[in-house]
This record gives sequence, structure tokens and C-alpha cells, in this order.
Amino acid sequence: MKSIILLLIFGFTFVPYLQAEEEIDPTFKVEVHSLDEDIDMSPLDSPYYNKHEGIEEEEPEIADALPPVKIRDLIYRNIDINSDLKDMDDLDKDMLWRWAKRLPLDDLHKKYPNIPKEKLNALKEGIHE
Repeated sequence: MKSIILLLIFGFTFVPYLQAEEEIDPTFKVEVHSLDEDIDMSPLDSPYYNKHEGIEEEEPEIADALPPVKIRDLIYRNIDINSDLKDMDDLDKDMLWRWAKRLPLDDLHKKYPNIPKEKLNALKEGIHE
């Protein structure tokens, strides 16, 4: 009887691990870059990792790059949005830029309700010019 109880307890201990292996979301992976070709990356053979060996030659897309801080602040100043951003640090301002590039105006206004919709629209137009 003791062995059956121990077997049940031991078995239930591993059930969450077995379920976790089956429910892997391939969109959430760790990007691993190895600059040295002599490094053995075989221990990282797993659905949790995307492995990259060597230096990638591709340049990042310019459309996805953030502008320099001076350019970003100049555009913010030109659309008179700086007064609405006084409580934001540089990271928050960069995130506003990224969200303004990607979100529709209504969703952007929901995310930043303290900024007038007209200014958010002007920002979207200024980014896409």
C-alpha cells in the first residue's frame, strides 16, 4: 500500500512537467548568438532556443529603427506634444514612438488617454513622413 501511495505522489509530481513539454509556444524563444564558431551549442538543442552562429551580415531595417533622440524630440516639439510628455523619461518617449508607428489611432489614444487625439494623429503623420 505504501508503494502505491508513493507511486501516486511521485507520479503527480511529474505531471506538470509532462504537460509543460506538450504546450510549448514556439513564438516565445530565447535568441542565442554565438560569435565564436568553436563554442558547442548542441546543449541548446531545444524548442525554447533560436541559435545563431557567427555574425549576421544583415543590417536592421531602417523602418524599424528609432530616430536619434534629437530628431525624435524635434518632431515632438513641432507637433507641440512636449507638454503632454513632461512626466515621461526617454524610454517612455521611445515607446510612444514605437506604439504610434504600430497602433491605429483609437488604440493609441486608449494607451495614452492623457494626450489629445489630435496630437497623437499629428504624431502618427509626422512619423510616417
